[in-house]
Amino acid sequence: MWPRLLIASSNDLFGNGLGNGDDFRTAGAAAQLRLGPLLLVGDAALLTDRSGGTRCDVVFGGALWRWGGEATRLGWSATAAVGGGVRAAGSLGGAEIQNRVHRLLGIAGVSLAYDGDLTASPALLAAAAGGWWSPAPLGTGWWGWEFVACGSAVGDGERQLTAGPRWVLLGQEGSWWLAAYRQWWDGEPPRATLATVASRESGWWAEIGSDAVPWGRGPRAWGYRVRSAWNPQTRAALGSVGVVWAPGVAGAGAELWLEHELALYTGGGLGVQLRWRPWPWQDSGRWCGPLLDYRFGTEPAGRHLLDLGSGEAPAEADLRHDQLSIGWEEAWRSPPHGRWRAIPFVQASSGLRQEGLVVIGQRRVQHSTRATTIALRGGCGLRAEWAETLSLGLSWEGWLPAWRETLSAPPLVVTLNDAGWAWGAQLAALLAW
Repeated sequence: MWPRLLIASSNDLFGNGLGNGDDFRTAGAAAQLRLGPLLLVGDAALLTDRSGGTRCDVVFGGALWRWGGEATRLGWSATAAVGGGVRAAGSLGGAEIQNRVHRLLGIAGVSLAYDGDLTASPALLAAAAGGWWSPAPLGTGWWGWEFVACGSAVGDGERQLTAGPRWVLLGQEGSWWLAAYRQWWDGEPPRATLATVASRESGWWAEIGSDAVPWGRGPRAWGYRVRSAWNPQTRAALGSVGVVWAPGVAGAGAELWLEHELALYTGGGLGVQLRWRPWPWQDSGRWCGPLLDYRFGTEPAGRHLLDLGSGEAPAEADLRHDQLSIGWEEAWRSPPHGRWRAIPFVQASSGLRQEGLVVIGQRRVQHSTRATTIALRGGCGLRAEWAETLSLGLSWEGWLPAWRETLSAPPLVVTLNDAGWAWGAQLAALLAW
């Protein structure tokens, strides 16, 4: 449950393509350090409420004492931790950070007033997890389930609890999990922005995440972590990416290769792809297997300006998408040149694509009607692989939806689920599972 070290950056736009729209829990950072039974934690968040015209920065730091859970093992296991810390809320530079990033990305700035003076309150913390691990039916790795819970009680009267199960696949150099948890807020949050965020984040959440730790072995394994979570009722979304050290891996030997890829596309799209490399389909040159691809974010040339009337400044109107597909890759590995290999590849997949218009004004965020369709996806590119561990790639990818719809948002008229293409850049880790 607790890696030895975790440093992560989060953003609501990392959650999915049609999520918050740069509001509520807009961005943040988290850190965790495990020193024997002592667990040090830190968290910072930029909270905004455009409809209310307010914002608040929240920074938390604390320490917990931990029992159990020193290493992942087969059978039953459990761990728990209790401790305390301090939460500060108010103006802590969040407005400057957000607007600096917006200027860097060419996005309009955000002008919101802080909802009070800077305050600090003591807090009590508790967390626990327990579950069962067994050998996975894949012939390698482990799988299992855990029930995870964590909560806090802040001195100003606010209490929060998050609890739920998660199902985990654990390999020798990585893991993958799917979780469902419920979040409760109790008491009266002392600030307007906190109260709005609490209302939006309460309820059930779904989460998917993975660790890729191709460097080091066992307790010295390190790499990166990505996760995405969303609330289907309120459309709240949050994703994160970060560096992780010793998150816990399976003790079984590797019989399967898995490639874990992160991608960035022209226009502002993001993507994650998993590629399985079963041994029967690999030889000295051929390098192929099934793939699972998820991409989301803003369309190429998908940024527009929309007049909201009522004397408001023109709002940004982003055409965004979510696309999930399953398919196949054929690739060819060149003979090694030192520690490098060249890998040209082609891919084809099919799945579901959803598009919609997200309008982001100074005082409100609107989501247009969404359109969902079946879509075909294809692409080709070239990777440079280093030491059978890491690869960097460039690709050209296109998509062909089965049908499209026209959306009128005067003065804009946009086509949802139109055919298109994009250039991409990828970073992939090759994992022994």
